[in-house]
Amino acid sequence: MNKKIFLILIFSLATLYTVYNIYDTYALLETDEIVSNDIKTAKWNIKINDTLLGNTTSFVVDGIKIEENDYTKENKLAPGTSGYFDILIDPTDTDVSIKYAISFDFSNVPEGIDVLGVSETSGDTLIKTGENTYTNVLTLNDIKTGIKNNIRVNFSWNNIETNNIEDSKLGLIYNNKIEIPVEIEVLQYLGEEIKEYR
Repeated sequence: MNKKIFLILIFSLATLYTVYNIYDTYALLETDEIVSNDIKTAKWNIKINDTLLGNTTSFVVDGIKIEENDYTKENKLAPGTSGYFDILIDPTDTDVSIKYAISFDFSNVPEGIDVLGVSETSGDTLIKTGENTYTNVLTLNDIKTGIKNNIRVNFSWNNIETNNIEDSKLGLIYNNKIEIPVEIEVLQYLGEEIKEYR
């Protein structure tokens, strides 16, 4: 009789031990499921002339502002006039420092129209990194203060007497526009050196 009680007692202890281990293992697994890895990524929302872009964008500039003079109708380009166009880079909603490179294709600009310069209108310095490519960096501190870069391209149409026939042909084309392809590449800036084009 004592032997039966002893066996029942051992069986009961073994069962309790097994149930405890199963409960402990389940509790451990259940706890591991609750652990959360909530990693937030940095915002990357950069606008070019009020349009959101990815890492690279291409577009054609055709909205050129003509500086008025007494000899040409308002907003019309002709020999003796000058003008400019702007490209606004707005990284306000971005959480990292950025580097951008802006490249212009002036190959379709008619002869006699000269690009006078490319500059940043708020006084920031652009680095010429290619024949028609300009680069700048906006640090996270710049971005937090709301800095935007406005890139301005100035040009003039020289009144050259020997070009009168070609200039007249351009003027005869109805609603003629000068289109300048532009490509902008924007990357996260990690402090690397920017080499100037020579």
